[in-house]
Amino acid sequence: MISAYAELTLFRTPYGYCAMNWKNLSVRYKIALPIVIVGTLLLILSVIQISSLNTVNSSFHRIYNIYTPGALLALNADRDLYQAQLAERTIVMGATDEKYHQLQVHNIDQVTQRVNIIVEMDLDASTRDLLEQLQLAFNEWRPKSLQLTQDVKNGNMGLAAATAISTGELEVEFQKVRDLLDVLGENLGENSKLLSVKLDETNTNALTTISVISLVAILVTLASAIIFPKLIVQPINLVRRALAEMSKGEADLTRRLPQIGNDEIGRLSDSFNAFMEGL
Repeated sequence: MISAYAELTLFRTPYGYCAMNWKNLSVRYKIALPIVIVGTLLLILSVIQISSLNTVNSSFHRIYNIYTPGALLALNADRDLYQAQLAERTIVMGATDEKYHQLQVHNIDQVTQRVNIIVEMDLDASTRDLLEQLQLAFNEWRPKSLQLTQDVKNGNMGLAAATAISTGELEVEFQKVRDLLDVLGENLGENSKLLSVKLDETNTNALTTISVISLVAILVTLASAIIFPKLIVQPINLVRRALAEMSKGEADLTRRLPQIGNDEIGRLSDSFNAFMEGL
């Protein structure tokens, strides 16, 4: 039966699995081995923690600095767009107060500013394509709406004709812009939700992995404190007991120390036996 300190340890090489005989391993490597294992586990643990932290930081950044603000900007742009059309309809129905013209221009400018802020964000390709469609549709509707109210203000167009255009051609273009704004807001909100789910999954996976590695590190640490010292001390005790028995004899030069491996203690035993052979 192979003793505990002489058991084989398997390790992988590019050519397959090889056996490492514990009793032939140098004492310094026996001492260093558990330290290296724990150190490696701690290094892996640190890498996982740093990677998870970077993922969490990146996800939080995109959720709270891109997707959530972007969705709010799209929602407010939709409100401003509606206010601009409301001012347009009021004007073509005969209102002559300058404040309605100012309200129309102000709300159209607000839509432009909010959309431009979204454009500057770091968005995915599909959302950016949607933004391009929105800008094209908005740039088609905006000058026509402003020109219509200006023609009514200057008396270049009658109220009936202006109302027909506002509720006909411009209404279709307006609804196209508003539909694209709604889709944009939903897209940004959905991206935020998906990223939140991914963030939860990352946290769960990282926690599970960290827990497993921590448990393994604890077990290796316990083994280092309980098992490894016994494996190292056992051959020393074998030599000590053998020497103690030899010292009790009557100078029997045929007695030999046991063969206990090829580490420093084993070589000491072999050197002693070789010395005895030379007497």
